[in-house]
Amino acid sequence: MLEPGVSARAIAPYSFRDFPAPRTPAVGQDILFVGGFGHSPNEDAVLWLVNEILPLIHARAGCARLRIVGADPSARVRALAGPCVTIMSNVSEAELAAEYGRARVALAPLRFGAGVKMKAVEALAAGVPLVTTPVGAQGLPGLGDVASICPDAKEIADAVCLLLVDNTLWRARSTAGVAYARERFSEAAMRASLMAAFGASAPTC
Repeated sequence: MLEPGVSARAIAPYSFRDFPAPRTPAVGQDILFVGGFGHSPNEDAVLWLVNEILPLIHARAGCARLRIVGADPSARVRALAGPCVTIMSNVSEAELAAEYGRARVALAPLRFGAGVKMKAVEALAAGVPLVTTPVGAQGLPGLGDVASICPDAKEIADAVCLLLVDNTLWRARSTAGVAYARERFSEAAMRASLMAAFGASAPTC
């Protein structure tokens, strides 16, 4: 340790005020990827997704459509647009909420990067079943109980295809994901983590 005398504490990095009531399965087969492209892991993830994962999904679910939402897409990302791939950049909060509302699956196939991923937490908080990688699950203990954590393209495609057709699994994952996010990333959870870091008890009101 560089500073062995320092007492380091962890706090919740994100918080959400509102969480949805139990959702019904989204109509259609839209797959959502969210991520700003000023961050290189997102560009790598979406290139891997379109070039290697999406063909495996289309072999079983030919109608599945990928919707990529993120600020400042590079030329390489913009070139991915096509009949089954829509790219939206610099959307408003309301537009992003609408994308989560229509998505059947949120996909975060990150291969490198560090820390708790906002896209993973945001999907859970929106009630959209999440499929991600071990990198995407970093810092989220117990995530495997409420989401699919897959190490390779085939397992990711399998997990996505199952969620596209299994409404019972969809409902269970959606409800469990919201509960996970509410427990760890609500405003109350952030307040409690801040109070604990300062050595005080969180107020009960």
